[in-house]
Amino acid sequence: MTELNPAFVLRSVQNVSFENREVPTLRDEYDVRVHVEQTGICGSDVHYWQRGRIGDFVLESPIVLGHESAGTVVEVGDKVKNVKVGDRVAIDPGVPCRHCDYCRAGAYNLCADTVFAATPPWDGTLQKYYVVAGDYTYLIPDHMSAEDGALVEPVAVAVQNCKVAGLRGGQTVLVFGPSPAEAEATAAALSESGNGVPVKAYRCDVRNSGEVASVMEAATEEVGGRRLDIVVANAGIADYAPALEYAEDKFRDMLDVNFNGAFWTAQAAAKIFERQFKAGGDGRGSIIFTASVSAILVNVPQKQAAYNASKAAVVHLAKSLSVEWVDWARVNCVSPGFIATDSKFRLWRPSLTMY
Repeated sequence: MTELNPAFVLRSVQNVSFENREVPTLRDEYDVRVHVEQTGICGSDVHYWQRGRIGDFVLESPIVLGHESAGTVVEVGDKVKNVKVGDRVAIDPGVPCRHCDYCRAGAYNLCADTVFAATPPWDGTLQKYYVVAGDYTYLIPDHMSAEDGALVEPVAVAVQNCKVAGLRGGQTVLVFGPSPAEAEATAAALSESGNGVPVKAYRCDVRNSGEVASVMEAATEEVGGRRLDIVVANAGIADYAPALEYAEDKFRDMLDVNFNGAFWTAQAAAKIFERQFKAGGDGRGSIIFTASVSAILVNVPQKQAAYNASKAAVVHLAKSLSVEWVDWARVNCVSPGFIATDSKFRLWRPSLTMY
């Protein structure tokens, strides 16, 4: 009897089905076939189901969803050295070309020809068997469940962010962004956690460079013991309106908070980092900007040109400052997708079903 390969297939927008497909075969002697045991649902899976596209990646033919997976190796190519049949593994869903300038420089995450699971036109891992390059599978320990193994891929993103930002225990972190109530609640929760870490909430208008600088200095003195390690420029506002109807004052306010506020925050932090650096020792600090996935792609059909432009400016600001301030500051930028905060609920409550 021929073995089947049940798969969860996205056929078109909001049209999915379970289908029995052929068991995939190894494409070359470096591939492995994995019996997939657990798969997480990523926001990208939801976006493709809801809209059939993410930026330039458009669903034009059916694909299997899923890319956060773990399972057991059931077949290996002759040249595979890192795993064997029976090994339990987590799957890296993005396999680069290995030949372009980015790949040869070690920045394979920037490869334009990456084959990424569940990204049109490539099939994903929500199927019984999945074939992938052997060196893009990673052994998981016996005590780790397949469910936890499926979380390795998304958790790796957070781990890398911490690594790039140089996060260490005992550092002083200053976060610009929450509302006064949210800041107080966060400070209270952290203070009550019993870890002995001092936490304090401050209030300032990020549009005012003087207020930002004053709060930065106060936090460094009162909480950080005259030292600042990390600053997160997270303040921002969002709006959802057609560009033809956008009022001048709303557009200026969007840029003033999202872009100008980010710059004033970074500038105030960099002045302290420069001072620490010139004083000797390990005075270099980290600045982390929060931009948005909308800075990189257009989320059709959202009408948010002003927001997208303001966040795109933040991305390029981070790139520029990472070079200009390289001696005393490590500058990075994260671009998250939709996060259900109070401001989003107030703004887009009629459209929540889209997310």
